[in-house]
Amino acid sequence: MKFMLTWSIKTENRHVVFERFSNADLSQEMPEGIKLIGRWHSIGDFTGCCIIEAENEAPIFQWLLLWNDLVDVNYKPVVEDEEAQQIAKDLFASKP
Repeated sequence: MKFMLTWSIKTENRHVVFERFSNADLSQEMPEGIKLIGRWHSIGDFTGCCIIEAENEAPIFQWLLLWNDLVDVNYKPVVEDEEAQQIAKDLFASKP
């Protein structure tokens, strides 16, 4: 299952976050069970987003606990175009 995470760095924590991130081994950051699809940063407003894959939410919680003291994070499941299109087709196919 794919999830979209968005985050906003708390104003008072910006330097701490950038220091932690700049010193992190990004290849080892994700707990087992999470595959990072892509991550993007908006440096101007200290926000960002990423797409990950995970079988369940447990490794996501584990990962977020590493950052939740410094950033506000939201996440939700997402689907790609083909799956969303099929969901819509199935919905309207069942209507008279």
